Amino acid sequence: MRHELSTLELRILVKELNAVKGYYIDQFYQLDDMRFRMKLSSKEGKVNLNIEIPNYVALSNLGEVSEEATGFAMAVRKRVSGARISEIALLSNDRIIKIGYERKEEKGSLILEMFGKGNLIIVDEQMKALLALQTHEFTDRSVRKSETYKPPKNECVDLGDMKAVEAVFSAIGTAQAADRMVSYLSKRLGLGSLYIDDAIRRQGLDPKIKVKDVDEKTLKAIKQRIIEIIEGQGKAIVYMKDGMPEDIAVAEIDKYSAMEKRELPLNEAVELFYSSRPKVVSESNEEVERIEASLKRQEEIIKEMQREEIACRAKGEFISTNVTALNNLIKLASSKRAEEEELKKAATGFKIKRIDRAKRSITIETDDAK
Repeated sequence: MRHELSTLELRILVKELNAVKGYYIDQFYQLDDMRFRMKLSSKEGKVNLNIEIPNYVALSNLGEVSEEATGFAMAVRKRVSGARISEIALLSNDRIIKIGYERKEEKGSLILEMFGKGNLIIVDEQMKALLALQTHEFTDRSVRKSETYKPPKNECVDLGDMKAVEAVFSAIGTAQAADRMVSYLSKRLGLGSLYIDDAIRRQGLDPKIKVKDVDEKTLKAIKQRIIEIIEGQGKAIVYMKDGMPEDIAVAEIDKYSAMEKRELPLNEAVELFYSSRPKVVSESNEEVERIEASLKRQEEIIKEMQREEIACRAKGEFISTNVTALNNLIKLASSKRAEEEELKKAATGFKIKRIDRAKRSITIETDDAK
């Protein structure tokens, strides 16, 4: 079972994600350490961009709600809420998705590193990092606020350039004697070992075979199969085992030929595959919006309670500071002979706003409490 998408799969995924180019980012949620959701909208409607780093990114009508906004989520919202998505592309022919956005005169990008432990970085138009989920210091690059973002060095060729792909096979004679075919091609093509493994198996060879042990005719057949996979780029196949997704691929995989198959757009396939693991149940957009509205009301109630608490504390401090003067005023007011002017003069440190003898009440006023 796979753990990460290959560069080939991410290339296809990015093409599908471009369906939301021009959409606006309404909200950003952090669901747990490495799972996020962006709520998007346009005249065409609403959709969720579900992100699980480093596993997948998918468009969906389903989404989860985080009951509490994290500090990172709040920082992201500050920078992207209300922005329009201007670009979705693969960066540096690597497993890095760049989601460009525009907001008034401001331009920036969300960078999703879909390899290793993964990362989410926000950069400005000059690629200077404004925010990073995780900070790192590598020998050849730094991922931290205020540093210029640089992708890691990548030896893979552009899979959209067939001449570059064929050049990898033309240069195979320079491989080291100990190099295995799978690792050699994976390092230079970024295709994913699943597809290279399949191309080798179809020639009746052990996937562990070394480059030096493959004859020219067989190498040509392997190359042809790999080019077919790259140029195919149709719907994804979800391979099912006992009713559960076992793997996904963008081409027929011979070792899975006996399994049940389901064809879907890749972004639907990856979400089905990764969401099949036990986790919080996703809700429909309608249910999500109901929960979001409920959470918003709760936030407003909490804020109102906090304001009342501050006001009550201020009143308490006022009474404590002026307890002697207030006691004297109460005693004087209890006397039927006390005139209104006399009562007002007795109010030191505060003002009398209103005297109501019928209700036997005095309303006092200060800058801090009433």
